[in-house]
Amino acid sequence: MLGFKEKEILGRKSEDELKIYRLTVQVSKREKEKIIQLAKSRGMSVSDYVRYFCIHKPFISKFNEEEE
Repeated sequence: MLGFKEKEILGRKSEDELKIYRLTVQVSKREKEKIIQLAKSRGMSVSDYVRYFCIHKPFISKFNEEEE
């Protein structure tokens, strides 16, 4: 049986990297189709697409901070 270090060396994900949680978001039919289309056009799964754009892309406000 392999120890923790050996598993890490073999490329297994650490506990922090495991994707074991599910997030449910409600969208309209049109929004769902658009998300699927955008993910497919970038060669990504819907999960990868949503994860990338929710976590890694900065939010750009349409308003000045004074207007908010």
